[in-house]
Amino acid sequence: MNKIASVIGLLMLLGCQSEQKNTIEPFEQLTKSVDQYAENIVSRGNIKSMSVGMYKNGNTYHNYYGAIDSV
Repeated sequence: MNKIASVIGLLMLLGCQSEQKNTIEPFEQLTKSVDQYAENIVSRGNIKSMSVGMYKNGNTYHNYYGAIDSV
């Protein structure tokens, strides 16, 4: 009986960890894609700077690319 409870506890623990990892990865992939896109746009030279903001689950994420004052 003790072994069965241990196995069930281990499966529950592993199940919780994998679910949390899956919810983080898509957001990290999104931020990497946004970073690549913004850096590509700024490097073309058509615009000098760019700011991007995202809102998720009550949190605001933002980043700035390029330079406002460039000589």
